[in-house]
Amino acid sequence: MDPDPDSCLALAAVPLTWTFDPGLIIGLAAFFLLLVCSALISGSEVAYFSISLPQLERLREDRRPSSRTILSLLERPATLLATILISNNFVNVSIVMVAEPILQRLLPVEQCVRWADHLQVRTGMAFAPEVWGQGFHFALTVLGVTFLLVLMGEIMPKIYARMNILQIARFMARPLTVMARLLSPVTGIMVRWTDVLERRMEHLRSDLAHSSSELQSAIELTVRDSDSHERKEVDILKRIIQFADVNVKQIMRPRTDIIAIDREDSFADMMAVVRSSGYSRIPVFEEDLDHITGIIYAKDLLGHLQE
Repeated sequence: MDPDPDSCLALAAVPLTWTFDPGLIIGLAAFFLLLVCSALISGSEVAYFSISLPQLERLREDRRPSSRTILSLLERPATLLATILISNNFVNVSIVMVAEPILQRLLPVEQCVRWADHLQVRTGMAFAPEVWGQGFHFALTVLGVTFLLVLMGEIMPKIYARMNILQIARFMARPLTVMARLLSPVTGIMVRWTDVLERRMEHLRSDLAHSSSELQSAIELTVRDSDSHERKEVDILKRIIQFADVNVKQIMRPRTDIIAIDREDSFADMMAVVRSSGYSRIPVFEEDLDHITGIIYAKDLLGHLQE
């Protein structure tokens, strides 16, 4: 049996019938309210953990209650993050639970099965309408809700929060404080477990340090002290092994000691800074050190020493 040329319109032949349902209206209102809550919580995560040092200084100087609340939340970043994650997961699960009965009312499984059955009759294809109808309903539920959650509850709020950090932080200061108090038993457990895991990771790191020291000893045993060339290779290998144990604090430089070049400086001023500092790389800033625009490599200036 050849397919009917109008089979692409088969679904339209089985129309949907909707009636006024107060429960559906309440469900839709709850769904969009939860979606807004998810967006605000996701945006607050970006806002609070993107606050820069200058913004922190302005918050400390500001006497508004919202500023003091923000600073209080930032004093315990682990608890704040746990509160945000738990709240966001709770809201997202609630969205899925609310969305399923809404979609069941708007697009019942039986309707999807009727569409599949009608499509089978029109096309002559052999498949089980019940399986295809239920599969279509499930896929529409999962893909539709996931799309809305990712777009409206994650991507767009985080983009907006990144551009309006303090505004979102102030708006969510009081709600996050309330949620932190309500969820304190759960967040306390999570923070304690996190501390336990960190301590265990420290033990693992200590074991790795012992392994690296043993590896360095093994490298020493394979080299003759009289061979200077091999001694240099050993030093290089040992430094590679020790590099993983270097802390950021060991290579940090205080802000007041940073040597940088203003992009508006003249070439002569730049050459003077390069010669006097002795560094191979020097950052270039615009207006202040919070706005680094690039890096000057001293080796790139070798061909311009006489200019």
